[in-house]
Amino acid sequence: MSTGNNIKTIRLLKNFTQKHVASQLGISERWLSEIENEKVEISNEYLQRLSTAFNMSADEIMHFHEKQIFNNTGNNSIFGYNNNYQNESVEKIELLYNKLLAEKDKTIKLMQEIIDNYKKNK
Repeated sequence: MSTGNNIKTIRLLKNFTQKHVASQLGISERWLSEIENEKVEISNEYLQRLSTAFNMSADEIMHFHEKQIFNNTGNNSIFGYNNNYQNESVEKIELLYNKLLAEKDKTIKLMQEIIDNYKKNK
């Protein structure tokens, strides 16, 4: 996974909005969106600010993988969870996954309606 995708995944798992994170970094929401979507690279300065906002090291952000939240021992936990909270983490990931699937389905339905309308008016 790329750093921008990692940032977005971590932000969503922490239930932070783009507005909140952007304000923590001192940048616009649009710039954060471009970072998350790999249109621009995040500078070391902003990566350090982000590590403070996420309470993670820059290295943890850059090399983040969702499996990390399940492999913690209670020490240096990515999200501050210990093993007693793994079920809560799984539930958050499942909710996020289901939310993303629902958005995908809505987008597909909308695109199909646009195609159908285009064909009718052609």
